[in-house]
Amino acid sequence: MLRFVLSIALALFGSVASAQTPFPARVVEAGQTVTVPKGNYTLTQPVVVRFGGTLVVEAGSTIEVAPLGVPFQVWGSLRMLGSATGPVVIKPIGSGVVGQITTYSSMQRRPSIELRYVEMTTTKTNNYEVIYLDRADFLIEGCKLSISQGIANRSVLRIVNSSAGSIASSLLDGQSDLDGAASVGVTVGATAGTVQFNEVLISNATTPVKIDKQFALLSGSVE
Repeated sequence: MLRFVLSIALALFGSVASAQTPFPARVVEAGQTVTVPKGNYTLTQPVVVRFGGTLVVEAGSTIEVAPLGVPFQVWGSLRMLGSATGPVVIKPIGSGVVGQITTYSSMQRRPSIELRYVEMTTTKTNNYEVIYLDRADFLIEGCKLSISQGIANRSVLRIVNSSAGSIASSLLDGQSDLDGAASVGVTVGATAGTVQFNEVLISNATTPVKIDKQFALLSGSVE
């Protein structure tokens, strides 16, 4: 009898530990800092980070996303702080769709993005990037970002409108050699700011870096 009770208890404990939890943030208001602890989450509605708000996602979190074009909409600050042993993983629910992380700005306020050891693949068709940076300050380090389908000149990462920052020790996968369509690793828009590359590997992209501005302030190394 003791063995039977113990096995039931272990089974129940295991089911609780592996259960998916609804993502605990929906709207992060100005002046708020919301920290999402390590866990397995489902995201069924876009998360909005308003100007002056900060959303932090801790290392080891997995976020399964319902079909959303822009699951993270950032006016304020988004910090996904994965680690080499505990990345933050963003993926679709089942065979569903994941769109892009997008920043939004005004002339007076700039959003900020800090992505460390984030793994994300955009599965939405059309011209969705993984990350779209508009007038943002950014740091991307140790990430694996990819698009699931190469569409004409689609970029893994697009940097526009005075966005400035650095990309380091990251893999950007354009999938062009898998489906034969042209793709771009990083597009630096005509009005982008200073962008620094450090040990960035761009694979499966017909154009690793596309520079739309005449005098691009770029430095670092891209393979």
